[in-house]
Amino acid sequence: MTDTISVAIIDDELDARSLVKLHLERHSHLKLIGEAGDGVEAQKLLKELRPDLIFLDIQMPGYNGVEILKRAVEIPHVIFITAYDDFAVKAFELNAIDYLLKPFTAQRFDQAVSRATNRLATPITKEIVHQLIGQFKLKSENTYLQRLAYKRGNVTEYIDTNKLQFIKSANQYVEVYVENQKYLIRQSLDYLEKQLSPEVFIRIHRSVIVRLSLIKAIQQDEFRHYQVILYSGETLPLSQVRKPLLIAKLNAE
Repeated sequence: MTDTISVAIIDDELDARSLVKLHLERHSHLKLIGEAGDGVEAQKLLKELRPDLIFLDIQMPGYNGVEILKRAVEIPHVIFITAYDDFAVKAFELNAIDYLLKPFTAQRFDQAVSRATNRLATPITKEIVHQLIGQFKLKSENTYLQRLAYKRGNVTEYIDTNKLQFIKSANQYVEVYVENQKYLIRQSLDYLEKQLSPEVFIRIHRSVIVRLSLIKAIQQDEFRHYQVILYSGETLPLSQVRKPLLIAKLNAE
C-alpha cells in the first residue's frame, strides 16, 4: 500500500486550485494539507507545513513559482502548472519535476501524479532548482508583454512596457501612464497583472499596478490608510492585504 503523501496547492486562481482539488479526490494516497494564493502565503505554507509534493503555478503576481522555490529553505517535489508551452517542456525535463500545461486532462494529471509519486525517494537539491531557474529565465524573458497596443482612431500605436510607470483601472478600461502621458486602453487589470513581469511590476491595490523601481516610500495617513509615494511625487493607494508582499519585494531589491 502506498504511503500517504502530503500535498499543497499554490496558485493565485481560485478556480485553478479547485480543479486540482477535484482531481486529487481520485488519489486516496494524496492528502491535501494546505493551499496558497500568492508568494507570501506560499513561503509561510512551505515553512510551516513542509508538504511532500506541491502543485505550483508558474505565472503568479508577486513571486512567480520559480522565485518561491528559490526562496524555500526546504524544497518539496513539484508539479508545475503553466499556461505557456513555449518553455515548459525543456525547462521541466529535470529529475523529480513535472509540469501540467493548462488546460490539462484528468489523464495528464494522473500521469504527473504517478511520476512524482515514483520519484519521491529522490531528494530535490538546490543544484537542481538552480538549473531550473537558469532554464526558466532563458525561456521566460520574452513571455511577458513587451508592448501594449493602443488604438487611436484607425491607427494602432504600441506602448513600450519598459517605459510604463503605473496602471489604474477605469471601469471597462485601464489608464496606462507613460512618461507623463495617459493612455486609455480597453483591457482588464487582472489580465495585465499576469502579462507583466512580476520582477518589474507589482499590484499594490485592486485598482493599481506600479513599476517597483519607481517606489520611493510607503506612508500611512491620518485615517490609517496606506499610500505608495513615487519618486515623481505621485501617490497611489496601497491596500493592507497587498502591503506585506510589496515590502518583501522592496526588501529583496
